[in-house]
Amino acid sequence: MIGVIPCAGKAKRFGKCKALIKIKGKPLIKHIILNMMPFVKKIIIIQHGKEIEKAIGDNYLDIPIVYVQQKHRKGIAHAIYKCKRIVNENMIIILGDIIYDGNFIDMKQSFEKSKVDFLFGVQKVKDKKLIKKSYGIFYEEFLRVIEKPLESDLDNLFPYLGLGIYMATPILFDYIKQTKPNERTGEIEFTDTINIVPKDLCAANILEGDYININTMEDYKKVK
Repeated sequence: MIGVIPCAGKAKRFGKCKALIKIKGKPLIKHIILNMMPFVKKIIIIQHGKEIEKAIGDNYLDIPIVYVQQKHRKGIAHAIYKCKRIVNENMIIILGDIIYDGNFIDMKQSFEKSKVDFLFGVQKVKDKKLIKKSYGIFYEEFLRVIEKPLESDLDNLFPYLGLGIYMATPILFDYIKQTKPNERTGEIEFTDTINIVPKDLCAANILEGDYININTMEDYKKVK
């Protein structure tokens, strides 16, 4: 399995690359790498510029690291597609602004046993308003997700928060290629890609453990 970490966002609130902000003594991205290490033989970091490459180098604790440039920020799915030429096996994808203290053993086993093309991590929440910061799953006969749902959408969503943690086969790149720019954001959104994956080949996986997506300084203060 190959690890993929998209972290080419602007991170205006932090004044530097978000993946490099210090959390408990080390850059955020090193926490992500450590989470991936038991499962991967190589990690691909998608960056904008060379800030991360200069800070981390091409090897971390004997795990080789390859860097891919996303010169034009056109969304997470677009960033992941940049890896197409160098990925020919299953992937674990973790967004570069996530702190998660659980493990992926059960998720990996589910991914391998179910033989789906795409598996995405979720957590059950008591307050559906938390889903507004991420993405959610509609109550429907087939699986469909929505990015940053509005208040009016919440009654129609399962009580599960979509996490920035995924496992996929290389056919994911074909689904991304079919994904059109989002009408609202103009970017190639990963949640739109999820909705393209055939429903018998796409599934959600419940993850346990503390999780936080660091979007704001308030989020950062909770974990630093």
